Amino acid sequence: MSDPTAVAEGVVPVRYHTFWLADVPVPAQRPEPDRRNGLVDGQFGLCVVFTGIHTGRALVAVELFEETPAYGDLNEWEEVVEVSFEAPHGNVVVTGIEADAFGSFPVLTPYGPGWYRVRLHARGRDTAVDLVASEPVEHYLVHIWPESERADDIVKLTDGYGQGLRATAMRSAPDLIVEPVNEEQTGLEANLRWAVKKFGPER
Repeated sequence: MSDPTAVAEGVVPVRYHTFWLADVPVPAQRPEPDRRNGLVDGQFGLCVVFTGIHTGRALVAVELFEETPAYGDLNEWEEVVEVSFEAPHGNVVVTGIEADAFGSFPVLTPYGPGWYRVRLHARGRDTAVDLVASEPVEHYLVHIWPESERADDIVKLTDGYGQGLRATAMRSAPDLIVEPVNEEQTGLEANLRWAVKKFGPER
């Protein structure tokens, strides 16, 4: 696995089930977040991360790479998804909603404006769903590197909170197709069928 060019870790405030990877200044007009992969939405100038807690603090680690990194040990993570997003200013920072950037994190886009790829890892989202967490119960790892735009990659989906988000999205997008990117992603189809059965509309 290639070594990261920079690493950092810190606590990020969460509001309304989200925190951001934002290219500041953040676009004033933003679309409604797309929750179909259940974890993160890559938009123009912004990645919206979906948390289980409603409000509180989440522990976030970031690792910057020059090119696509190999997959590390995924056993400690419950959800892993890759998305693309365009950073028009090349000044992406970890931030709470409409909050200032946090000094413990570097700028995530040292190669300037352009398209980037984010591999987001998450665990703990089922611990305190919809609650306030004064101390972090959710952990996230962000891998980011420059890369041209391409479709989302679904690497691992196992937590209940993500299942609920995906099922809700399926109500308005029943033709959604989610495919694993490697053979290690087992039980994905059963995961999605369970989510539709539990949370989705009757067929």
